[in-house]
Amino acid sequence: MKVIMIESLSGDDIYEIGKEYNISESDAIRWVAAGIAKPKNKDDYERAIAKAEIIKAEQEEKQAQIIAIEKKEELINEADTLLENILAIVATLNSNDPEFKDRFLEDFHEKWIDTFPEDDAEAKAAKEKADAEAKAAKEKADAEAKAAKEKADAEAKAAKEKADAEAKDAKEKADAEAKAAVGVQDENKTDPATK
Repeated sequence: MKVIMIESLSGDDIYEIGKEYNISESDAIRWVAAGIAKPKNKDDYERAIAKAEIIKAEQEEKQAQIIAIEKKEELINEADTLLENILAIVATLNSNDPEFKDRFLEDFHEKWIDTFPEDDAEAKAAKEKADAEAKAAKEKADAEAKAAKEKADAEAKAAKEKADAEAKDAKEKADAEAKAAVGVQDENKTDPATK
Protein backbone atom coordinates (compact mmCIF):
# COMPACT_ATOMS: atom_id res chain seq x y z
CA MET A 1 0.00 0.00 0.00
CA LYS A 2 1.28 3.47 -0.84
CA VAL A 3 1.79 5.94 2.02
CA ILE A 4 3.21 9.43 2.35
CA MET A 5 5.60 9.93 5.26
CA ILE A 6 4.69 12.49 7.93
CA GLU A 7 7.77 11.69 9.99
CA SER A 8 11.12 10.24 8.93
CA LEU A 9 12.19 6.71 9.84
CA SER A 10 15.62 5.15 9.67
CA GLY A 11 16.91 1.65 10.18
CA ASP A 12 17.52 -0.99 7.53
CA ASP A 13 15.71 1.40 5.17
CA ILE A 14 15.38 5.19 5.30
CA TYR A 15 11.97 6.82 4.90
CA GLU A 16 11.99 10.59 4.34
CA ILE A 17 9.26 13.09 5.25
CA GLY A 18 6.91 13.98 2.39
CA LYS A 19 8.03 11.11 0.15
CA GLU A 20 5.81 8.29 -1.07
CA TYR A 21 6.61 4.64 -0.27
CA ASN A 22 4.97 1.31 -1.10
CA ILE A 23 4.84 -0.84 2.07
CA SER A 24 2.85 -3.83 3.35
CA GLU A 25 -0.77 -3.32 4.45
CA SER A 26 0.05 -4.30 8.04
CA ASP A 27 2.92 -1.77 8.23
CA ALA A 28 0.73 0.89 6.61
CA ILE A 29 -2.02 0.35 9.20
CA ARG A 30 0.51 0.55 12.08
CA TRP A 31 2.28 3.63 10.69
CA VAL A 32 -0.94 5.52 10.01
CA ALA A 33 -2.25 4.65 13.50
CA ALA A 34 1.05 5.89 14.99
CA GLY A 35 0.89 9.15 13.01
CA ILE A 36 4.12 8.38 11.13
CA ALA A 37 2.50 8.28 7.69
CA LYS A 38 -0.77 8.96 5.92
CA PRO A 39 -2.38 6.77 3.25
CA LYS A 40 -2.08 7.98 -0.32
CA ASN A 41 -5.46 6.44 -1.13
CA LYS A 42 -8.05 6.57 1.65
CA ASP A 43 -10.20 3.82 0.05
CA ASP A 44 -7.25 1.41 -0.07
CA TYR A 45 -6.53 2.13 3.60
CA GLU A 46 -10.16 1.55 4.67
CA ARG A 47 -10.25 -1.72 2.70
CA ALA A 48 -7.02 -2.81 4.42
CA ILE A 49 -8.54 -2.00 7.84
CA ALA A 50 -11.66 -4.05 7.00
CA LYS A 51 -9.50 -6.95 5.79
CA ALA A 52 -7.39 -6.81 8.97
CA GLU A 53 -10.54 -6.96 11.12
CA ILE A 54 -11.75 -10.06 9.22
CA ILE A 55 -8.37 -11.75 9.69
CA LYS A 56 -8.40 -10.87 13.40
CA ALA A 57 -11.92 -12.30 13.79
CA GLU A 58 -10.87 -15.52 12.02
CA GLN A 59 -7.83 -15.84 14.29
CA GLU A 60 -10.01 -15.31 17.37
CA GLU A 61 -12.44 -17.93 16.09
CA LYS A 62 -9.61 -20.46 15.61
CA GLN A 63 -8.27 -19.67 19.08
CA ALA A 64 -11.73 -20.20 20.60
CA GLN A 65 -12.01 -23.54 18.79
CA ILE A 66 -8.59 -24.61 20.09
CA ILE A 67 -9.58 -23.64 23.65
CA ALA A 68 -12.88 -25.54 23.31
CA ILE A 69 -11.07 -28.66 22.04
CA GLU A 70 -8.44 -28.44 24.79
CA LYS A 71 -11.14 -28.08 27.42
CA LYS A 72 -13.01 -31.07 26.05
CA GLU A 73 -9.83 -33.17 26.08
CA GLU A 74 -9.10 -32.00 29.63
CA LEU A 75 -12.59 -33.06 30.76
CA ILE A 76 -12.18 -36.46 29.08
CA ASN A 77 -8.81 -36.96 30.81
CA GLU A 78 -10.30 -35.96 34.17
CA ALA A 79 -13.19 -38.38 33.67
CA ASP A 80 -10.81 -41.19 32.70
CA THR A 81 -8.64 -40.53 35.76
CA LEU A 82 -11.70 -40.46 38.02
CA LEU A 83 -12.96 -43.71 36.54
CA GLU A 84 -9.58 -45.39 37.06
CA ASN A 85 -9.45 -44.22 40.69
CA ILE A 86 -12.96 -45.41 41.43
CA LEU A 87 -12.31 -48.76 39.77
CA ALA A 88 -9.19 -49.20 41.89
CA ILE A 89 -11.11 -48.35 45.07
CA VAL A 90 -14.01 -50.63 44.20
CA ALA A 91 -11.68 -53.46 43.20
CA THR A 92 -9.83 -53.10 46.50
CA LEU A 93 -12.88 -52.86 48.75
CA ASN A 94 -14.98 -55.43 46.95
CA SER A 95 -12.52 -57.88 45.55
CA ASN A 96 -14.52 -60.73 47.11
CA ASP A 97 -17.90 -59.39 45.94
CA PRO A 98 -18.02 -59.27 42.09
CA GLU A 99 -21.80 -58.72 42.07
CA PHE A 100 -21.52 -55.46 44.05
CA LYS A 101 -18.63 -54.34 41.86
CA ASP A 102 -20.63 -54.86 38.64
CA ARG A 103 -23.65 -53.04 40.10
CA PHE A 104 -21.50 -50.09 41.22
CA LEU A 105 -19.84 -49.79 37.79
CA GLU A 106 -23.18 -49.87 36.00
CA ASP A 107 -24.41 -47.09 38.30
CA PHE A 108 -21.29 -45.04 37.75
CA HIS A 109 -21.39 -45.35 33.96
CA GLU A 110 -25.00 -44.17 33.84
CA LYS A 111 -24.16 -41.08 35.91
CA TRP A 112 -21.02 -40.36 33.92
CA ILE A 113 -22.82 -40.67 30.57
CA ASP A 114 -25.60 -38.38 31.85
CA THR A 115 -23.22 -35.65 33.04
CA PHE A 116 -20.51 -35.68 30.38
CA PRO A 117 -22.69 -34.34 27.53
CA GLU A 118 -23.12 -31.16 29.58
CA ASP A 119 -19.36 -30.60 29.40
CA ASP A 120 -19.48 -31.37 25.69
CA ALA A 121 -22.36 -28.89 25.32
CA GLU A 122 -20.28 -26.24 27.10
CA ALA A 123 -17.45 -26.69 24.60
CA LYS A 124 -19.98 -26.59 21.76
CA ALA A 125 -21.51 -23.38 23.16
CA ALA A 126 -18.05 -21.78 23.33
CA LYS A 127 -17.47 -22.66 19.66
CA GLU A 128 -20.90 -21.34 18.63
CA LYS A 129 -20.23 -18.09 20.48
CA ALA A 130 -16.87 -17.71 18.73
CA ASP A 131 -18.52 -18.46 15.36
CA ALA A 132 -21.21 -15.84 16.02
CA GLU A 133 -18.64 -13.22 17.06
CA ALA A 134 -16.50 -13.94 13.98
CA LYS A 135 -19.57 -13.70 11.73
CA ALA A 136 -20.62 -10.41 13.34
CA ALA A 137 -17.11 -8.98 12.94
CA LYS A 138 -17.04 -10.03 9.26
CA GLU A 139 -20.49 -8.51 8.62
CA LYS A 140 -19.38 -5.28 10.33
CA ALA A 141 -16.18 -5.14 8.29
CA ASP A 142 -18.11 -5.84 5.06
CA ALA A 143 -20.65 -3.13 5.91
CA GLU A 144 -17.89 -0.61 6.70
CA ALA A 145 -16.05 -1.46 3.48
CA LYS A 146 -19.29 -1.10 1.49
CA ALA A 147 -20.11 2.22 3.19
CA ALA A 148 -16.58 3.50 2.51
CA LYS A 149 -16.90 2.53 -1.18
CA GLU A 150 -20.33 4.16 -1.49
CA LYS A 151 -19.02 7.32 0.17
CA ALA A 152 -15.99 7.40 -2.14
CA ASP A 153 -18.21 6.83 -5.18
CA ALA A 154 -20.56 9.62 -4.08
CA GLU A 155 -17.64 12.01 -3.50
CA ALA A 156 -16.13 11.12 -6.89
CA LYS A 157 -19.50 11.66 -8.60
CA ALA A 158 -19.99 15.01 -6.84
CA ALA A 159 -16.45 16.10 -7.78
CA LYS A 160 -17.04 15.11 -11.43
CA GLU A 161 -20.37 16.96 -11.55
CA LYS A 162 -18.72 20.05 -10.04
CA ALA A 163 -15.82 19.84 -12.52
CA ASP A 164 -18.25 19.40 -15.44
CA ALA A 165 -20.32 22.40 -14.26
CA GLU A 166 -17.20 24.55 -13.89
CA ALA A 167 -15.97 23.47 -17.33
CA LYS A 168 -19.37 24.26 -18.82
CA ASP A 169 -19.43 27.70 -17.14
CA ALA A 170 -15.88 28.40 -18.34
CA LYS A 171 -16.79 27.37 -21.91
CA GLU A 172 -19.95 29.50 -21.90
CA LYS A 173 -17.96 32.46 -20.54
CA ALA A 174 -15.24 31.97 -23.18
CA ASP A 175 -17.87 31.65 -25.96
CA ALA A 176 -19.60 34.82 -24.74
CA GLU A 177 -16.30 36.73 -24.63
CA ALA A 178 -15.35 35.48 -28.09
CA LYS A 179 -18.77 36.44 -29.44
CA ALA A 180 -18.49 39.87 -27.85
CA ALA A 181 -15.03 40.34 -29.36
CA VAL A 182 -16.33 39.39 -32.84
CA GLY A 183 -19.20 41.89 -32.41
CA VAL A 184 -16.77 44.72 -31.58
CA GLN A 185 -14.65 43.91 -34.64
CA ASP A 186 -17.77 43.94 -36.89
CA GLU A 187 -18.80 47.34 -35.48
CA ASN A 188 -15.33 48.75 -36.15
CA LYS A 189 -15.53 47.57 -39.77
CA THR A 190 -18.93 49.21 -40.42
CA ASP A 191 -18.38 52.44 -38.40
CA PRO A 192 -17.31 55.30 -40.81
CA ALA A 193 -15.53 57.08 -37.98
CA THR A 194 -13.01 54.27 -37.79
CA LYS A 195 -12.10 54.61 -41.49
